[in-house]
Amino acid sequence: MTKANRFLKSSFFNALEKLLRIAINFVIFILMTKTLSVEDMGKYNFYLTAFAMLSVFSSFGLTENATKILLDKQCHIKALNVLIAIKLLCSLFFAAMGYFLLLDENIYFFIALIFSSFSLSLQFLESLALGKLILKVNTVILVFMSIIKIWAFWTNQNLNTFCQIFALEIFIQSFVLFVICYLKSIKLNIKKSHFEILTSLNFKGFFYIWFSASLSILYLKIDQFFVKTYLNEHDVGLYTYATRIIDYGMLLPSLIISSSMGYLYTLKGEKRTTLYSSAILIASGMFVAVNLLSILLTWFFMPQYHASIGIVFILSLGLPFALIRALTGKFLIIDGHNQPFLIRATVLLLLNIVLCTLLIGKFGLYGVAMANMLTMIFSGFFIDLIHRDTIAVFKLKWLSLINLKSPSNVIKAIKKLG
Repeated sequence: MTKANRFLKSSFFNALEKLLRIAINFVIFILMTKTLSVEDMGKYNFYLTAFAMLSVFSSFGLTENATKILLDKQCHIKALNVLIAIKLLCSLFFAAMGYFLLLDENIYFFIALIFSSFSLSLQFLESLALGKLILKVNTVILVFMSIIKIWAFWTNQNLNTFCQIFALEIFIQSFVLFVICYLKSIKLNIKKSHFEILTSLNFKGFFYIWFSASLSILYLKIDQFFVKTYLNEHDVGLYTYATRIIDYGMLLPSLIISSSMGYLYTLKGEKRTTLYSSAILIASGMFVAVNLLSILLTWFFMPQYHASIGIVFILSLGLPFALIRALTGKFLIIDGHNQPFLIRATVLLLLNIVLCTLLIGKFGLYGVAMANMLTMIFSGFFIDLIHRDTIAVFKLKWLSLINLKSPSNVIKAIKKLG
């Protein structure tokens, strides 16, 4: 079996695990909206937003680069130790800061952020193409935690209990995967010490990825801060519900991309163009599915969120561009183009802030949604034109659009990606 096929097979199991997780967590999400009030769901969703932001701040660019680093270091356990140690120190700092500024002094999300440092174990196992093992372990943990959550719904527990369950799930998953990494690590005769591995890392490259990723998560989530700052708690609940629906629509393709880093590592030129074409086709289907799901949910299960239908529609218009942006980010990392990340993220953050400021006063929730959607469109295509290193990427994307005029040829090219 070739290296590309081995990683592709592993990526399939990773994708299957993500699909199962998304399906179960979506059901959990629906049950939670029926258990908690719109206002409490707004608080919980905002905690999740803050947790996502702090996780990116704490990563120092390691999460994005971990698979590549571990492959370069031949998946030696010392490399994982060094990466986790760096992320743990960053997590302690940002968890303390976030506890007071973003998390409303919620101790459970504070603890979860610290334990999430060990999530780099997932990249270690992916670097060994152990997707099948990841599927088995995470499925057991997922089922166990789902039983606990169902108990919480059945007994009508409050917001505090759901925060405790979130922290417990992060701890169990991180700890179990970390132990398995030691059991599965390749026994290589590498004489380098932890310090030598540490000093060999490209910290300059990490900084560009980290800073740009931090700016990126800010521009992706800044709309929720505008809603929380300028509108009422009920509006926060409606808007964060809509963004969660969009996130679930985007989650599977994005996680497949992140799980396929080893496979993407092997793709060049024409195959990348084909992948962009397939991403556009997939995202078009996502647009239809997300809006249909939104209508069905609000009409038959959650009438209290009926006002969010229009918000979901506006946000979903940006889905194809968001998927292309995520795919482009992986290719830029693989190609070593770290500097463009910083410029791209800065421009997108400023653009979203300006659009939110201009539109929220006139259109309220719909204005914020329009600002986010327009930023996604710009991030998917036109952002590549602002840096000389990414103009070639824009040409690939443009070619991928042209190729869609002949769907049969695109399908044939997709079949050759394996």
